[in-house]
Amino acid sequence: MNDLSYLQKQLLNIDNTDSLFIELGLKNLNEDKKQKLLASMILTVINRILLRIEPILTKEDRDVLSSLERNTGPEADNQLVTYLISVVPNFDKIAAEEMTSYKEEMKVQIASLMKSFDEEQQS
Repeated sequence: MNDLSYLQKQLLNIDNTDSLFIELGLKNLNEDKKQKLLASMILTVINRILLRIEPILTKEDRDVLSSLERNTGPEADNQLVTYLISVVPNFDKIAAEEMTSYKEEMKVQIASLMKSFDEEQQS
């Protein structure tokens, strides 16, 4: 499951999905669930970036983004990210910061879920 596009790699700040799922403690998740989680993560990171950069966008940028956001799927995500790269100074840095923050939040949530699951199993 390492077939990330260049833009997805740039957005998620990872080289491959295997390392991401290992880092999150989810290496044993089945491939279908990994794909669904990855798609959700991409959408979440895009939304976090959009919230962060919204104040610096022009009206024209907002109009273009609004039009791009109506589309869904991997190609639509690529178009959106490509546009953001073209209009947002230091996009790479912003994307890396948001992904790092998001991964840390996910690690905490996953650890909490695993602890709850373990406690239920012991009861």
